[in-house]
Amino acid sequence: MPQGCRPAGAEIARWDPDILVVSRRAAPAVAAAALAWPASASAMHLADGVLPPAQAALWFCACAPFVGVALAAWRRAGDERLARPLIATAAALVLALSSVEIPLPLGTSAHACGVGLAAILLGARGAILAALAAVVLQAFLLGHGGVGAIGADLASMGIAGALAAHVVFRGLRAARLPLAPAAAAAALAASVATYALASVQLALALAAPGAFRTTLLGIAAAYAPAELPMAALEAVATSTAVAFLARRRPDLAADLGLAPAGGP
Repeated sequence: MPQGCRPAGAEIARWDPDILVVSRRAAPAVAAAALAWPASASAMHLADGVLPPAQAALWFCACAPFVGVALAAWRRAGDERLARPLIATAAALVLALSSVEIPLPLGTSAHACGVGLAAILLGARGAILAALAAVVLQAFLLGHGGVGAIGADLASMGIAGALAAHVVFRGLRAARLPLAPAAAAAALAASVATYALASVQLALALAAPGAFRTTLLGIAAAYAPAELPMAALEAVATSTAVAFLARRRPDLAADLGLAPAGGP
């Protein structure tokens, strides 16, 4: 059939030098095919060039108030001898955990986050600072994630993940759920929030006009086979780590607001 006579919707995808535009009908199939395609991905989080420059700049602006509040709270911390080493330790933990990657299509990868555990131990503001340090070090020293995408990467992993973990953990503890299952649920919430926002970021960048919803569903489907098992494993590991801390160092757990002195 001549190109000019192609029926509407026949073109499923077209490559542009700057962006991949996916039609509404074909978005889920394209995402699933990309997941199955044998390709390597060296980038952690979102790589440079995946997001349009204007969107990348908007994510930097969106992160700025959260980082400002977190820095102000850190400077006001009453016991800096405890706050500084804990945030540094949490940053090292986030850096190590999120550097273990499972390559995925569209220039990103699945990985553990560590932000859920950081938010449980330090609160959302401390976890945001830990994640900020981790994504900056990964981008500049390890080449993981794009420098221009630091704002978007921090928004998904460091802010959405930290806030979700903090709200879920504190809410469940207020409802008197035991420490270990509350920590597991918080870590799971952090992973889900991280990859939900990352899916939204990619869909905003890649969707054709009117195809945002189907593109979002396709990207989420591409994430799910690798990320859901990873999220479950991280939830178990986080629960185990928090329960171990409360059992071995109840005084420190009480200082961190995890449990009353003497036990969980």
